[in-house]
Amino acid sequence: MNEIVKYHNDLNALAFKGFSDVELKIFFAICSRLRDKGTQDVVFTFDQLKELTDEKKHYTVQEYADLMQEMYHKLIHLSFVYNDGKDIAGEFNIFQGYERSISQQTFTVSVSEKYLHFFNELTREFTRFELQEFVQLNGKYTKLLYRLLKQYRVVGHYSIEIAKLRELMDCPETYETKSMTNRVIEPAVNKLRKVYVFRNLTFKYSYRGRKAIRVIFDWDPEKIPGKEEPQIKEPVKKEYDMEEIRRIVAEVNEMFPENR
Repeated sequence: MNEIVKYHNDLNALAFKGFSDVELKIFFAICSRLRDKGTQDVVFTFDQLKELTDEKKHYTVQEYADLMQEMYHKLIHLSFVYNDGKDIAGEFNIFQGYERSISQQTFTVSVSEKYLHFFNELTREFTRFELQEFVQLNGKYTKLLYRLLKQYRVVGHYSIEIAKLRELMDCPETYETKSMTNRVIEPAVNKLRKVYVFRNLTFKYSYRGRKAIRVIFDWDPEKIPGKEEPQIKEPVKKEYDMEEIRRIVAEVNEMFPENR
């Protein structure tokens, strides 16, 4: 399996509230097949989704159908709210709807026209990663942090307000900064350090007074295939023939005898 997940960076603004590890795998597996499909229906068989997500647990057909339905009910709440503060406000869901069939063991979904740019004609401002790498990550928080850092994979730096990170990581509201560090950020960072693209991953806080207000992540930037780092060329050391130098000096002296 060598599926690539690619979507507009706007999708990273969504907080996957209440999603389980398994549901996150299924959602991004679906995303991997939505690219450049417009608003057309995209059909998955249950077996395809299990293969894409490297699912090891045995589900009955009914159990897997129920899992898909539960996940989609959570997706319904993944809507974008916009408000200009004066006149225009609205809310749209990413998907037009879904349909699942127990007899055919299929799941069908299509993207809303309002959000076609999430998965279509992606030439800039996109996040890209390998689905296989994502599904093999251990834990919900690890997966959620992974997709955020992947937006800045070739930069090697990501800074975000603690309150916003708390929302995007779906941290319990009872977690203060210390609990969030010990139970969410630090374990996720330790697991991501083992992923090749996040070598030397570290995090720290920036403060306003004594209050931590931002989390800053740094790692070795990912190299883009086909683009080599500029090489610094050593100056060419030219070897001179002393006889040649003497000949040139003699010719100059003959041309300008007054300089002798």
